[in-house]
Amino acid sequence: MTERPKTGTIKLHNWRDFTKVMKIMGDGRWIFRGHKSVSYHLDSGLDRYIADIVTAREKRGMKTDVKSFALTLPRAEHFAVANFRAKAHEFEGWTTNTSALLAMQHYGAKTRLLDFTTSIMVALFFAYEEKMTGEGRAIYAINYKMLIERSGWKGRYLKDAKRSDLMKRGDEEVWWEIESQIDNYYFHKFMLQLAEENINNGNGDKGMGIIPLYKARFNMRQMAQSGIELMPCTFDGFTKNLAAVFDVPIKDIDDPPEVRMGSVSKTPCEEILFPSSIIKFVFDPEMEDDAWRMLNQANINAATIYPDIDGIAKSVRYNDRILGLRERQNLCDLKDGKPR
Repeated sequence: MTERPKTGTIKLHNWRDFTKVMKIMGDGRWIFRGHKSVSYHLDSGLDRYIADIVTAREKRGMKTDVKSFALTLPRAEHFAVANFRAKAHEFEGWTTNTSALLAMQHYGAKTRLLDFTTSIMVALFFAYEEKMTGEGRAIYAINYKMLIERSGWKGRYLKDAKRSDLMKRGDEEVWWEIESQIDNYYFHKFMLQLAEENINNGNGDKGMGIIPLYKARFNMRQMAQSGIELMPCTFDGFTKNLAAVFDVPIKDIDDPPEVRMGSVSKTPCEEILFPSSIIKFVFDPEMEDDAWRMLNQANINAATIYPDIDGIAKSVRYNDRILGLRERQNLCDLKDGKPR
């Protein structure tokens, strides 16, 4: 029997392939992230910000001790969170550093968090949010259940649950609550507590890992996007922490090896061996034109993903037919250099 790889890239050639993927991965074990370009890696806003600083210093002939620089990041995060809580308290009282960090991520600050979603269709929207980028699109899928087991959160949660007056039940019954639904309240409350300890202690025990943070409270936009944040336990970079969890080389996350297989839609489900931990789905450029049609049929657009004035503005797209982009052959039909 062929051994299932841990990571891999799977090319999708048509929307029948994508529909098959939705069927296979609809068991609640996966979380997704859409990328507008196949060249994008799983880097957080903070990862990219640091890389830009180091590059800018190198261009000016200045060397940066990245290891020493990383030691300053917990303190910098504390300062940024405290600054945010001091300035944004009139909008809402952020009762914990974790809730403030989640809000900062939501509203565009550069943090170590990375946005994922429990809906592959929402991930598809973000992959195709901007039209005609000139590059292929991709969706990363991470095995969520394996992530929390390999990070050690399952064992720590069960150990904590044994001591809890709230859950004096057997291990299997307690864990079933997590297996049955990704948004289990008690488990994610426990995760938020671990994240708070990590932030307050400057990385906690310094061990690498990924803490999943499902929102304790949702606003309309967060509910529409089915969002879940992944927080690396250290400031060594999101990908390095993820690689440590799944015990794979970083290069196999940045550029997962291609899984050689025929058309997904024509292959029986029992014969498909998707990678067990991380999958990068790459979309054929020919699928571009039909992407928005498929999303609109599912009522997924800017107005529903961003249910506020921002979403309404984003949803007002220029009409291709009015612009003449669907009549290109007529507009470009020239005679002696002039339109007919």
